[in-house]
Amino acid sequence: MRRTKLVAFLLAVAGIATAVTAQTTIRVDFETNFGQTGTGFAPLAGVFHDGSFSVFTPGTMASDGLESLAEIGNPSAFLSEVPSSANFGNTDGQIGGSNRPNSRSFMVDVDGSNTNFSFAAMFLPSNDWFISNPGGGSLDISSLIGASVGSNISIDIGTIYDAGTELEDFTRGGGTGVDPFNLAPRLSDAEGGNPDDQMDNVSLVTRTAGVNLFENFTNPNNEPIERF
Repeated sequence: MRRTKLVAFLLAVAGIATAVTAQTTIRVDFETNFGQTGTGFAPLAGVFHDGSFSVFTPGTMASDGLESLAEIGNPSAFLSEVPSSANFGNTDGQIGGSNRPNSRSFMVDVDGSNTNFSFAAMFLPSNDWFISNPGGGSLDISSLIGASVGSNISIDIGTIYDAGTELEDFTRGGGTGVDPFNLAPRLSDAEGGNPDDQMDNVSLVTRTAGVNLFENFTNPNNEPIERF
C-alpha cells in the first residue's frame, strides 16, 4: 500500500473481496478536500483494462467520448469507447462543491487480466477541463487482483487537463450562472456543464498551467473566481 500527502483530491482503489478465481470485486473511492468552495467534479469514470486503453494522448485531439465527459460531465459516451474486455463503472453524482458530498464510491467485478486502471472526471466549474491519469496512461493495480480483503492503493491527483474543445467561458461551464454560490443552476447529479453547441475551439489536450486557473475565463457574470 502507498500513501502520500493529500494535495487536492484522492483516489483509492481497494480489493475488498474475491468473488471467483478469475474476478476480484474492487471498490473505487474518490475524495476531494476542496470543501464547500464551489470547486468540484462531475461523476468519475473508472476503467479496468489490460493496458490497451488510454484516456488520451498528450498533444492530440480528445476523442468524442472524452469531449463529452469534459464538456457536460456525463461519462456515458466516454465509457462506450472502452474495450469490450474492460470492466468499468462510475460514481453517481457530483463530488465536492456546495451542498454535495466530498466523496463517492462504486464497485466493479474485475477480471484477472485487467490489471490496469484509468479514470477521468470533469473538473467544475470549468467548461472542458478534466482530471485523469498522468499523461493519459494507467495505474498498475495488479497487486489487488485476488488480494485479501482490505488491500488498498491510494494516489494523489494534482494535475488538471484541458480537453481543448471549447474556449474558456464561465457561461458554458458547470455550476455557474444565476446563483454561483449555491451552484444550483445547470448542474444536476448527472452532469456538469452545457453540451456542445457548435462553438468548438478544436485544439489539443494539454495540461493546464496550475496557477490562477480561472483568470483567463470569459466572465460576463463576474463569477467570484477567488472562491474557486
